[in-house]
Amino acid sequence: SVTDFAAVEAMVQQAIDGGRIPLGFSCSFAPLPLLSVGKLFPLALRAPGVSTTELADVYLSSVICPYTRSLQEFQMQGSYYYFGGYVVPCACDHIRRYNDHLDLFKTEADKYFNYCLDVPRKTGLNQIDYYTEELKRFAAKLEEHFGFKITDADLKAEIVKFNEFNELLRPISELRKADEPLISGTEFHKLMVGVNSAPRDLLIEPVKKLAQD
Repeated sequence: SVTDFAAVEAMVQQAIDGGRIPLGFSCSFAPLPLLSVGKLFPLALRAPGVSTTELADVYLSSVICPYTRSLQEFQMQGSYYYFGGYVVPCACDHIRRYNDHLDLFKTEADKYFNYCLDVPRKTGLNQIDYYTEELKRFAAKLEEHFGFKITDADLKAEIVKFNEFNELLRPISELRKADEPLISGTEFHKLMVGVNSAPRDLLIEPVKKLAQD
């Protein structure tokens, strides 16, 4: 089940055992198709089980949001040991500080990839041009670190897969619009957390089954 997090974690382990590499991302600004090329797959950064942020509070101010401090706590506990890297869109100053600490605590033994993706704050042709160049820089860094080439064909194929998967989610989301919704907001939220916490190709059949049920 997509909402059974033990099953979702088993899918992640299955992917890693198969030689695939998880990249953590912090928010919806992350270009997920680009994080899915080759052996890569995206995983939402979460901090399950974190109830206090005593370690993180040493390095991050108490006015920094709980999500960011929880990620820092999880990181300092060594709980992200299986991640091959991190892509942190600079959506706010809080998450930028978390990204800073990914570099601060990196040792010579650490091989993980880390990139702070600069996301435009406004829309317009200049912003589109800038973001296009930023994504090219990001793709080049991925190629350099992981040692493979990202072609236009690879990226287009991943975009198609991404859109097809989102279409599987659409009818489930539509169930919330009924006068007596067949799925609650809480249930749909759990679904989306599960969707972002495992390789999407392994979730296709579970999502289809959920839609049928």
